[in-house]
Amino acid sequence: MQKSKTQVINHDYSTIFNTSLAVINSQGFIVNHSNELNGTIEAVYRFTRNSNLLGSMFEGYNPRTAVAIHIVAKLTRVDDATSLLELDILEEMPEVPESSYDIRSGEPILRPVRDTKHYDDLFADIRANLR
Repeated sequence: MQKSKTQVINHDYSTIFNTSLAVINSQGFIVNHSNELNGTIEAVYRFTRNSNLLGSMFEGYNPRTAVAIHIVAKLTRVDDATSLLELDILEEMPEVPESSYDIRSGEPILRPVRDTKHYDDLFADIRANLR
């Protein structure tokens, strides 16, 4: 399973950052953190019983299996017209109690999404929306 994927994008750093932020928002994700100075974006989409993402990127995910999808993006400036965009797309799984007496607590279980198509789709959406 792939943890992250990086692509070179030939465009202005600020435009790439803002476009990435807009594309992630348009897919129904809530941005928990964004910082243009260090090029980071962290976003999450939490599934509910009647979840339906605004975009079709994660169509078919079963909320009984994955409880959320996390995106962590890191943009690194190479020069004035080129940047590297690194994406991590992780699914959050419910913690499995060791016994029926355990109460769920602690950190969620995060693992890379199974289908690398999601990375390609997100990169394609970002490239298509660059102005």
